[in-house]
Amino acid sequence: MRGPFPSRSHAIVVGRPTAAATTQDGEHLLAEHKVHPIFHNFERFDGEVDGIFHYDYLGVRTDPKFWRNTNVTPRGRHLRDYPLVGEQYFEWIFVAETAWACRHQNSFTMVELGAGYGTWLLRAHHSFRQLSDSPISLVGVEGDVHHYQWMREHFTNNGLDPAGHHLLLACVSDTEGMTAFMDSDNPDAEYGLKGLREDGVHKSLAEEEVGRVFNGDDGQRYRTVRSVTLDGLIQDLERVDLIHMDIEGYEYRVVSQSMKMLNEKAARLLIGTHSAQIEDGLRRLLGAEGWTAVYDYEQAEETETEWGPIRFVNGCQAWTNPRMEETT
Repeated sequence: MRGPFPSRSHAIVVGRPTAAATTQDGEHLLAEHKVHPIFHNFERFDGEVDGIFHYDYLGVRTDPKFWRNTNVTPRGRHLRDYPLVGEQYFEWIFVAETAWACRHQNSFTMVELGAGYGTWLLRAHHSFRQLSDSPISLVGVEGDVHHYQWMREHFTNNGLDPAGHHLLLACVSDTEGMTAFMDSDNPDAEYGLKGLREDGVHKSLAEEEVGRVFNGDDGQRYRTVRSVTLDGLIQDLERVDLIHMDIEGYEYRVVSQSMKMLNEKAARLLIGTHSAQIEDGLRRLLGAEGWTAVYDYEQAEETETEWGPIRFVNGCQAWTNPRMEETT
């Protein structure tokens, strides 16, 4: 999905890389592996594991059925290593930076749009929990019924009660109501699903019941779901410390529609981008609104970064809101 080397790559990277130790579970790292300094503020998971789940450096347990390329951490004692440099590296960094910046707050709130099985919600939760005992509120929105059910399982597998957070089976859209979302026979391999669109816009369905399955004109199987807006999701929240979104080409529409409320309530945005047009649009929009770009990488086959070459499939933009930094 990502093209060749980008013509522009705007990245502000904090700190200098240092050498990393190899893992203790047989995962051999390259000698050139580098670690962003932000990770050294977090303890690496060190303990006995059951041989059922994959464990990351924070101790987040992931069921391999959620993603077919997930390796189970072998039974025994392990010291997990910091994230390896790869496509998600700047997401890992920005989540860690967010948790560190919020460590003295009396609460932490994160919203994930296109949440899948809640990958980044749990990573942010465990990052912040290492630094603070303050309450954590998580909002996850996912349109695929299989991934939504897995998100609830993922919470439970990591000791969180899904009922204690706000997890929605819904499609983030322009309007509240009903629409349809792609349905998959291979949910462990297909994470690029999207809502039913007509001329690039989510199609509203009148008087539909949630869960009806049908074939669209494009031959794709769909399942009816609620449609929700970002405004509706955050309007009753006093503050949102991080919004992460990976919504398959709908990111500019959602951000632009909710710009006023984002300025008032959101401290940070972490956006997976899906076209050069969207990337340019977000730069113009958020720049004009006074937001600060922290990381900005376009879709590309391979991009040189301070941490080594990275092949981006989706673009990655990370932004901070100076208005909210003043109230941290």
